[in-house]
Amino acid sequence: MNRTSETRIRTPPAEKPSSALSPNQRRLLEGMRRLGFGTIRGLHVRGGQPIFDPPPEVLGIHRTTAPAATQRKDPEAFVLCGEQRALIQHLSRLGDGVVELVKVHDGLPVQLEIPETI
Repeated sequence: MNRTSETRIRTPPAEKPSSALSPNQRRLLEGMRRLGFGTIRGLHVRGGQPIFDPPPEVLGIHRTTAPAATQRKDPEAFVLCGEQRALIQHLSRLGDGVVELVKVHDGLPVQLEIPETI
């Protein structure tokens, strides 16, 4: 029986610099930073790395009554925060598959939905 598990992003302890990211990992994190708030659906993963062919569906949340979210600056090098490190670890553990849904809040991944077998 297949089911989709919801995984809340937990903060792993070790720091990781952005220079240690693969180009596709960096592309994913930069895309989430630009998105700000929303969801990414159908993110394919191969060998623990996000791939963008086929492209995932990206849905942004835009409020009409509140000011826009502040965009995080995009420094050339930065230290990954806990949510970003956790996402990279989840993708690595997944290996090959599809992340059905990534919830993004303030540019950070906060929840994943990944199909699992019971």
